[in-house]
Amino acid sequence: MAGSGKTTFVQRLASHISATGKTGYLLNLDPAVAKVPYNSNVDIRDTIHYKNVMKEYSLGPNGAILTSLNLFATRFDQVIDLCTKPRDPPLDFVVADTPGQIEIFTWSASGAIITEAFATVLPTAVVFVVDTPRCTAPQTFMSNMLQACSILYKTRLPMLLAFNKVDVARHDFAVEWMQDFEIFHEALASDTTYAASLSRSMSLVLEKFYENLKAVGVSAITGEGMDDFMAAVAECRKEYEAGYLPELNRRKAVHAETEQRRREEELKRLREDLKGGSTGSRFVPVSATPENQQSPIDVARRENAALKQSINKTEASVKKLSGKLSDAGVEVPPLSTATVGSTRTNGSNGGATAAKTSNPEPQDPEDFWSPVKHVPDGVAFQYRWHIFKSIRSAIDANEGGLDKFSQGYKYYGINRGEHEGKKGLWYREWAPGAKAVALIGEYNGWKAGPEHWATRNDFGVWQLFLPDNEDGTPAIAHRTKIKTRLETAYGEWVERIPAWIKWATQEWNEIQYNGVHYQPLEAGAPGVYEENKAYTFKYPRPDRPRDLRIYECHVGMSSKDPKVNSYLEFKEEVLPRIRSLGYNAIQIMAIQEHAYYGSFGYHVTNFFGVSSRSGTPDELKAMIDEAHRLGLVVLMDIVHSHASKNTQDGINMFDGTDGMYFHGGGRGFHWMWDSRCFNYGNWETMRFLLSNSRWWMDEYKFDGYRFDGVTSMMYHHHGLQVAFTGNYDEYFGMATDVDAVVYLMLVNNTLHDLFPTAITIGEDVSGMPTFCRPWQEGGVGFDYRLNMAIADKWIELLSEYDDYSWNMGNLTHTMTNRRYAEPCVGYAESHDQALVGDKTIAFWLMDKDMYERMSLSGPSSGAVDRGIALHKMIRLITMCLGGESYLNFMGNEFGHPEWIDFPRDDTYDTSTGAFVPGNGGSLDKCRRRWDLADDPSLRYKFMAAFDRAMNHLDKAYGFVAAEHQWVSRKDEGDKVIVVERGDLIFVFNFHPVSSFTDYKIVLSSDEEVFGGYTNVSKKYDAEIHTEEGNYDNRPHSMKVYAPSRTVVVYAPADTTDAKADSKPEGIPGLGVKGVGPYFAV
Repeated sequence: MAGSGKTTFVQRLASHISATGKTGYLLNLDPAVAKVPYNSNVDIRDTIHYKNVMKEYSLGPNGAILTSLNLFATRFDQVIDLCTKPRDPPLDFVVADTPGQIEIFTWSASGAIITEAFATVLPTAVVFVVDTPRCTAPQTFMSNMLQACSILYKTRLPMLLAFNKVDVARHDFAVEWMQDFEIFHEALASDTTYAASLSRSMSLVLEKFYENLKAVGVSAITGEGMDDFMAAVAECRKEYEAGYLPELNRRKAVHAETEQRRREEELKRLREDLKGGSTGSRFVPVSATPENQQSPIDVARRENAALKQSINKTEASVKKLSGKLSDAGVEVPPLSTATVGSTRTNGSNGGATAAKTSNPEPQDPEDFWSPVKHVPDGVAFQYRWHIFKSIRSAIDANEGGLDKFSQGYKYYGINRGEHEGKKGLWYREWAPGAKAVALIGEYNGWKAGPEHWATRNDFGVWQLFLPDNEDGTPAIAHRTKIKTRLETAYGEWVERIPAWIKWATQEWNEIQYNGVHYQPLEAGAPGVYEENKAYTFKYPRPDRPRDLRIYECHVGMSSKDPKVNSYLEFKEEVLPRIRSLGYNAIQIMAIQEHAYYGSFGYHVTNFFGVSSRSGTPDELKAMIDEAHRLGLVVLMDIVHSHASKNTQDGINMFDGTDGMYFHGGGRGFHWMWDSRCFNYGNWETMRFLLSNSRWWMDEYKFDGYRFDGVTSMMYHHHGLQVAFTGNYDEYFGMATDVDAVVYLMLVNNTLHDLFPTAITIGEDVSGMPTFCRPWQEGGVGFDYRLNMAIADKWIELLSEYDDYSWNMGNLTHTMTNRRYAEPCVGYAESHDQALVGDKTIAFWLMDKDMYERMSLSGPSSGAVDRGIALHKMIRLITMCLGGESYLNFMGNEFGHPEWIDFPRDDTYDTSTGAFVPGNGGSLDKCRRRWDLADDPSLRYKFMAAFDRAMNHLDKAYGFVAAEHQWVSRKDEGDKVIVVERGDLIFVFNFHPVSSFTDYKIVLSSDEEVFGGYTNVSKKYDAEIHTEEGNYDNRPHSMKVYAPSRTVVVYAPADTTDAKADSKPEGIPGLGVKGVGPYFAV
């Protein structure tokens, strides 16, 4: 209670804990206290400035305290992390000093959040500090006890009454009144006022209440009673463990049981309902509030009949028309090939609207691609298909089709427009839980006047029109900082960055990001970057390659110096290097804005915003245009699998509600990634994400995406702690998030329809069937799946086995184990293996010798010789067998030493509580040492040269995407693997010692230019003749010399030229005469 000496008591408590040899952690949660007399470990005043809050929000003292707590509560999970992290010695007590006004803390939303956050992870008790001298009057005492009763009712936690100031007035009277209710009634009888009867009536509720209380007398000044207090705290812990904790676990179990029963009943009804149906429609284009959502069963039941009726009616009309056309002599295609028209955006020029073109309509389930027919749980598969068709129908009927639905960025956010004949800016935001919305920023001094408040429509969309100034300039100038101010449903005032913001920046002296209105008024010349002018693209998108050679890269860490690199520096310094290496595509990470740099771009805060650390939107456009000039396809690593849980600079709790774009409750939180999970069945979430996927293609001319974390999206268990065996029940059962899979079908439908050359790659480790089959067949619709098992296999071999124990059969099985007709991207290592805590392949192979034995001026070592040899072989066999495309992470081509470590401070793993030491904010390990590869005196150049040669080998022969792939030999004794891919023959000898003796050598890892010994080299220009006769089940064979730890590639003799690399256009070490039969440049 206020004035009870609570803060002084906490000071005494801290001193007592320390004096008794215990460890404590102190929190001050009172933002208005002038001075804290103890050393607090966490102080709200360090984060929230109480007087600034009072001034900014025009609040009184209590309102400012409440608002400060609300702001602080949004990040309280970080405080919990600090309180629960492992320590030596471990913490014995955590003491939180809260504001004294119970209406501000106990009965506020933020107070409940803070209390429950503690109670779910730590044994927790509530201490109510009572001002003993002020309670000697029975009415005052009863009033205080009723307050305590309300706290107990609200928290349901063990409670301890601490009667403070016993050095001034003893608390014996209070104990007596609590233990003997008759004595307390006698004391009340002395009251002869009109309120006496009320006092006696109210006191009756306290008798039972006292049974649940513990009371001790203490003195914060003298320390009297502190031992008794600590003993009472120990009793409260027992009460927590005996009462509160079992009830908490019971509620969790009941919830889990109820959810499981609901799912079982839903599946049962689903099986029954899919046998028949009725009419109706599931989806309507309104805000996805609970009352507007229907169960999946309703969807299937209603949509099936309506769809069938519509199809029958349409088919009858088509047949009738076909008959008339046939009678007139007009040839009509069969009904099964009829298509539905749609308006497309021409993907080649990325923006112009083309004429209507045909768009394949989904087939009936009976006509699916044949493997689908054999799905054991066909009901679940058909249910997914019908949900997809239902959404497509609803989008077409209510939103004008996917073309319009996926252009939400032209409506939401800030866009140019007109209103009542005036030109200006429209701001629109979907925030159904908000009571009020205003747009503030530098343009109005961060204060909302009457003209800055938005109005709400029936669907939860707020909109505001700002007319241009009298001189014709926009009301909000280019590069003006802005934010949205909202009143939540709970009456709290919060500030957010607009969800559809196109750019957000962080000042060097600020923690929070600000939204920035980015709209240059003047356009620059095509292909010329000019600051503060809108960049105009000059170069068309490259043709889609038959096979992709992808260079995975991160702009920020692409400098050789310890700094954050810019888009323009990447354009000038890195793109030419990638082109020279022979890659034909780049996959750029961390483009979407993310407040935490160390997240590698995967905790996105602003989905439509360019990462401002590396520059402006127009600088990114200039970089992409240059990549297109160089013939490079540009893929973006897009994150739709989860979102940052940040509120003030992200979209979490945008309107103050737990759901909105996300699932509410526990389902909306990803326990491993500490982030928010999207509700893919929500109409506005679908609009937001589909528009986001189109935005980057339309505005920035990206050529496609690598979708991150798709496995996490597709399953309720997120693929965590689950070993997929290939059983179809794992893919088509209750564990699958059908809404998420349907969204992935929709996004692939959208991208491939609107951008015919678009490339989509999905990161899936589960092996989901039909993942890379077209959506028209009922597939998920991706072009490629990342073959993630290969990288794990290499780490397993390098870390657990010596060279003699490598199993050639197991290795080739891992390389080739992929679903038929579902293309994969193979890679030996990506950014995942390069992060701190892991090792790159080069580091596994050479370890510390990379620091000491890479100079050509000194002797090599066995580890370096072995490492360079195997590094080349590992990469080429992965390229040869691992999939239909190939990927390499930036710098790994030359064996980049060490690991990637983004600048970070000390922290704790939120999933395990383990301490994770920081690096003092250093950028030293967050860069790429190009100088090592460029230095002619270092051995790194050998690995870089071989990587370049094998890329150009594929450029010439196109073997990576060649249909012909045959492993003719897997010799466990000799450690030899022989592979036919396309027109080429690859001979890999992984044996550490043994060497084995009309084709010619086109590439050998034993060339001098690759750091080899030229025991087998193209320079000898020897022609090797094949012989007839069955060998390894092949009709012909040839005898070759295969030195240990080498890979040699043989090509038809008439396509090779041993001296090709001596020509100006030649590639060192590669003996290619010209472009091969599989590929055309």
